[in-house]
Amino acid sequence: MEGGLLKVKICTPKKIVVNEDCEKLVVPAEKGPMAVLDRRAPAIAALTMGMVSVVLQGGQPQDFFIDNGFARVNNNVCLIAVDEAISSRDINKMDVANSLNALKSAYNQEKTAEIKEDLMRRIAFAEYIIAELDKGRL
Repeated sequence: MEGGLLKVKICTPKKIVVNEDCEKLVVPAEKGPMAVLDRRAPAIAALTMGMVSVVLQGGQPQDFFIDNGFARVNNNVCLIAVDEAISSRDINKMDVANSLNALKSAYNQEKTAEIKEDLMRRIAFAEYIIAELDKGRL
């Protein structure tokens, strides 16, 4: 890897969302935004629902909506493991709104507490994305 770069890997239980060299990134840690640059000391941080902002090699910015998870920085690699992650480039507000309506319907029909809890988390994530889009964040 060239000097000044680090590897960022954003993973969900279903897929690897990004695996790229980057110049820097900022993650939504529980105690506030945490910037990560190359040669950073090893660290682990719990992440909250929010936006991961990445500056890819060459200076190209890319943002990812993430749900809760954690970030581990070690040996110039930042591994971000989260329940859900979506590139801002892949967001379509109408699709998110349709998913939100389907999730709310499923929640209202569900009887199992554990499944309802998961649906509430997914509803909150969809509502967060819509709120950020409404703010003109992207």
